[in-house]
Amino acid sequence: MDLSRYDNTSSATIKIGSTVVVCLLHGDIVSPSKDRPNEGVISFAADVSFQTERQARHNSINDSDICRMLERSVKESDAIDMESLCVAAGEKVWYLKCHVNVLDGSGGNLLDACCLAAIGALRAYRKAEVGFVNDVGVGSSDNSNPQQLKVYSSDEKECLPLALHHTPLTVSFAIFTGIGGSSSSSSASVDSDITILVADPSPEEENVMDGRISYSVNAHKELCGIHKPGYGSLTTE
Repeated sequence: MDLSRYDNTSSATIKIGSTVVVCLLHGDIVSPSKDRPNEGVISFAADVSFQTERQARHNSINDSDICRMLERSVKESDAIDMESLCVAAGEKVWYLKCHVNVLDGSGGNLLDACCLAAIGALRAYRKAEVGFVNDVGVGSSDNSNPQQLKVYSSDEKECLPLALHHTPLTVSFAIFTGIGGSSSSSSASVDSDITILVADPSPEEENVMDGRISYSVNAHKELCGIHKPGYGSLTTE
């Protein structure tokens, strides 16, 4: 993993085998939504390269799968404190845009790599210090001008990391159903209904698997999200 940061922007590059994913995180100050005036905003977007689309198989991961898993893992699990992104209640909040770019997906484990890149960018990001300054000239008694918002550079004031409650990571399993022999014996008939889960499937395994399921968990053994695209039914056990 390669991490980098500069003013209001961070990036993370993940390489798992031949799979390469880059995540860019950028922050802007915007007006909050009316229903959540004290909370910041975070959004996710994903782009799969043309080369990866050419390599796509019937069980491939697309951009909507990536965004859906990131929404569940980070936003819906409260991994980030959204109220800490508030600058002035009802007036200004931070808006974080997390953009995941898949440069090469030929090595498999694409969804896991995308989530890892997004988490890396979130942990590397530093939020600029923000304050309100009066624009009235020195010695002036005119107080009619409102205070102006000022975003300090990293040279002026130290930037702060994001308030993260936990760090969710994703692990994916390939689903193989109907595993067993073709014998007419009763034992073989039972074996033919066996379902096998294979962790971190290779590209060859992804090409022949019946389905996929991904779990997002954190260090507290909490389940942060589940995503199951495609086929391959599973029991609760």
